[in-house]
Amino acid sequence: MTASLDQSLTAKLGQMAADPEVEQECKSIMKLFDFSADELSYNWESFVISEARDPNLPLTVSNLRKLQSFVQKKLEQDALEKLKPKSSVAATPLSVKRRTPMMSPDVSLDGLLNNSNTPLKRGYSATPLRNTSSKRLHSDHSINSGGYSDPSSPPPPPSLSFTPSRNGVMASSPMMATTPYSQRKNAGGVLDNLNGDQIHPRPRQDDPDPANVQLNVNVDMSKFNFRTMRQKITDVAETLDEQIESFIRIFQKEYNIESDEIGNPAVMSQTDIVAVGRIVADNSEQRINRDSVLLESCRRVGGGMRARLDLSPISSLSLFPGQIIAVKGNNPSGSSFVVKELLDTPKLNLAGTPSKVMKSYCQKDESSIIVASGPYTTKDNLLYEPLDDLINHVNESHPDVVVLLGPFVDMDHKMIQNGDFELVDPETTAPIDGSLDDFFRLVVGPKLTNIANPDLKVILIPSIRDALSNHAAFPQPQFDRKQLGLPKNFKCLSNPCTFSLNDVVLSATTIDPLRDLVGAIYAEMPENKNKFSIAASEIVSQRSLYPLFPPRFWPKSAGESGEKKGESASIDMPYIGLAEFPNALPDIVLVPSMMRPFIEVVDSAIVISPGLLAKGTSGGTFASITIRPPSSDLPDTEETVIHKVWERARVDILKI
Repeated sequence: MTASLDQSLTAKLGQMAADPEVEQECKSIMKLFDFSADELSYNWESFVISEARDPNLPLTVSNLRKLQSFVQKKLEQDALEKLKPKSSVAATPLSVKRRTPMMSPDVSLDGLLNNSNTPLKRGYSATPLRNTSSKRLHSDHSINSGGYSDPSSPPPPPSLSFTPSRNGVMASSPMMATTPYSQRKNAGGVLDNLNGDQIHPRPRQDDPDPANVQLNVNVDMSKFNFRTMRQKITDVAETLDEQIESFIRIFQKEYNIESDEIGNPAVMSQTDIVAVGRIVADNSEQRINRDSVLLESCRRVGGGMRARLDLSPISSLSLFPGQIIAVKGNNPSGSSFVVKELLDTPKLNLAGTPSKVMKSYCQKDESSIIVASGPYTTKDNLLYEPLDDLINHVNESHPDVVVLLGPFVDMDHKMIQNGDFELVDPETTAPIDGSLDDFFRLVVGPKLTNIANPDLKVILIPSIRDALSNHAAFPQPQFDRKQLGLPKNFKCLSNPCTFSLNDVVLSATTIDPLRDLVGAIYAEMPENKNKFSIAASEIVSQRSLYPLFPPRFWPKSAGESGEKKGESASIDMPYIGLAEFPNALPDIVLVPSMMRPFIEVVDSAIVISPGLLAKGTSGGTFASITIRPPSSDLPDTEETVIHKVWERARVDILKI
């Protein structure tokens, strides 16, 4: 039993768990909290990502003791939550008025989406409330939105601004109650930058010429208008098979491999062959490691068979489920394919433009781009304070383009889930019923249209967590700009999307591939690269904004019945090809992640995670990009010129 447990710990936590002192500490924690090896592994991953925030944190005795404190604190908090009495609206001398909730707190997600087209009278405005008990929306003693004791009392003077008070009751006050967000530190500080010493942006006092930056969309947006969540297993199989076939052609072209050299790794053979296939974990419930790697062939070459890989001759590797690789070796015994060489994945061509066209951009001013990712409000309210500050920064810095990545109305926000907010008629200050689309139009939309420059190009990209999107799975079509009531300078693009700003090609997604890759990658590299750099490299080398399959599963606490609970990205696999880079490697890849802000130059592409604008109850980060125009000494020919954006771009990660 002890030997079996030792093996289980090593399989779940890696070779570091074989150290006697580490092994003893693991067993002590398992005994203390009555954990299985699986549960210990899940809690370690949770501690590494949410508390330590270091994906390379070593499994040591001291770190395990920190894990023990982390688990103990979490259990104490859960116990306190269970003992906490149901909250209610604070007593008030004001008389009360019954109001109808906009939504039931226990309404299902399907109900939210199905009711998203509830009609609402034009001219209504909205006022979000602070987080209070969801029962308040059903109480017969809720305060009327204007805060007046008598419904027949006259409305407040127009000059008074109505702001939510701390307990969620509407109050006529020109001052905003203090929030944790307003007490954040180092607002406006620079956390990281690229080319900060070489490039110094010129401060702008006025709005730029709208013609300084030209926007071109490089994907066919109509391809995203498919019927979502209706995938068939046969369609998924065809897509996965075609991915392998595509890489076979890529490796053959790069290494001059003949068709008869490509073979089935599952068949016993003394002759060396080249096998191209997808990495699969031996056990889907465990993280991949050197000893649990299978290679799945395409149906044409290997009938979809899987072969165990013997990677003992390979000293440096980086693997994750869904990765497509090419290996050279043989299968002498029929039980495993001995890998003698791991072929480097050929690089995608760099983005380029004919020299004659590039010369037309030389006379333009440097371009300024601001990139931010949702959520845009803190988790304790729906005031959208970080978004207000971002808009203020935009109005002060006068950029050419603003890229806003979803979610804008986050389905994971507790107040959105519970319907704990109200939409208000500005004429009567009476709460009215509405939908989440109405919430965007009346709460978020007016904040976005506070951008002072009417010609500023603002790009909106949805998220699978957006309550506004008709597609709850990746890939997603663009928002309907007119339905959201946004002006023409707002451009709604798909998720993912590829677009150009002058000569610069950008690809963007909101699905957070960095987080899933960091959690799934098994790497052994002599240069000791961190997993964020490895994850960025894999996005580039696999030529896809989401190369994992299946999506990474993030476990949560088990339910009462003992079943495992968790979350993973929802993906329409038959359309995952829309996440692939078209034709050439983008100059800039935008992949916002909940883990941490990030800038890395990978194979001449700048991979940027701007971070999240709101993190918990405090502020997060956003990115500011400045790009100099190309050099003027270019020939007037049709010869393709590489953009070299990594040399002429400055990227700053800023605290909101």
